[in-house]
Amino acid sequence: MNSSMPRAVVASSFAPPRTGGAELQALALAKLLGELSGSSIRLLTGRWELRWARSEEISGVKVERLMTPGMMIWRLPFIGHIVKPFFLVGLFIELIRSRKYYEWVLVAKGFDVAAAAKLASCFTRKPLVLRTTSSGNFREHDELKKEFPVSWRFLWRLARSSDAFLSQNELATAELKALGVPGERIFPVAPALDLQRFRPPSQEDKAAARKELGLDQTPVLLWVGSERPVKGLDVLLEACGKIGSPDAFLLLGGKTASKPAIVGGFKILCPGQRPDVEIYYRAADVFVLPSLCEGRSNALAEALASGLPCIVTDIPANKLEIAAGAVEAVRVGDSVALASTIKGL
Repeated sequence: MNSSMPRAVVASSFAPPRTGGAELQALALAKLLGELSGSSIRLLTGRWELRWARSEEISGVKVERLMTPGMMIWRLPFIGHIVKPFFLVGLFIELIRSRKYYEWVLVAKGFDVAAAAKLASCFTRKPLVLRTTSSGNFREHDELKKEFPVSWRFLWRLARSSDAFLSQNELATAELKALGVPGERIFPVAPALDLQRFRPPSQEDKAAARKELGLDQTPVLLWVGSERPVKGLDVLLEACGKIGSPDAFLLLGGKTASKPAIVGGFKILCPGQRPDVEIYYRAADVFVLPSLCEGRSNALAEALASGLPCIVTDIPANKLEIAAGAVEAVRVGDSVALASTIKGL
């Protein structure tokens, strides 16, 4: 067998250069599968912006972006729902066209993507594995209904017939079973991490990261994510406003709107999205996850792997870390408790 021939393919509607948790997980899964199997792994995703290359290698993974009509307007209200099916059709065609070059498919995110892959597997006879990425009130089944109000039932029937499901926590497993997925097809899985990137930094690594981000030796509190209400950033900012003058930085790693230069005693630093997100963890002293709801937080897994003390909310998704004593837990939405815990660390 030709060792350079791809034997598996990972599919996700989005992937880097977007640096959200799901996008980074898609890349990490592709890299991990390649290392475990000794074969090259393709990551098929959408080319949603013209400036993105059609094909490039990222962290040893070949990322191939499928052309999508209307790529420049997909962010507009309502238009995105019209454009998304073109990507799904393109994925369906590509999986059939390249069927000789892979043996199975892993969908890293999206029931709609799984539906397109399952439809292709009716022709290719290739096994399909679906990784679920969210749970609770924001589970992917609800997202599917919102994005495809007419065809969601058909798409869900296709996705539900995947050969296996990777579930990131007990809540997601319970929901899959409630939606009709047989328990024997559901397997628990932890977030995939590149432990060469996410590891406790040396003093030299920490100093270099702080220098690149323009930080001095002042303590640094870190938040990583995208600014959505469910991520609890407003609660964190409210908590910081309740703290006097700790002379510290609040580092917001991710896509956020502009913020005041100072909140309470914290200087706010918003460097934006970066592909090398590990630099944030190396520069920080404490990580905080104030989310109102999560599936399984990639950012928390990355922070723990980086050796950071962590503050989290007491949501079900964090119960394993809370039970193990690996994190400090506060009530969800409680800015007073969060401020007290931040001061304590």
